[in-house]
Amino acid sequence: MRKNSWIINTSRGGIVNEEDFMSQNKVSMISDVFNNEPNINKDFQKSCYLSTPTLQVIPNFHAIK
Repeated sequence: MRKNSWIINTSRGGIVNEEDFMSQNKVSMISDVFNNEPNINKDFQKSCYLSTPTLQVIPNFHAIK
């Protein structure tokens, strides 16, 4: 992807390949869904929170009652 690209995923987990996202450190992402929820990939979580300050995680509003 191009430098400074943004991915916005509000559809389903599995649409974004998390391993590819981790390797693209110049890409930003906003998401409320992840692969294998609620068992989110621990390496992906660490990568996002430690080295990807441009990841924005919002709660999945379908889960809120």
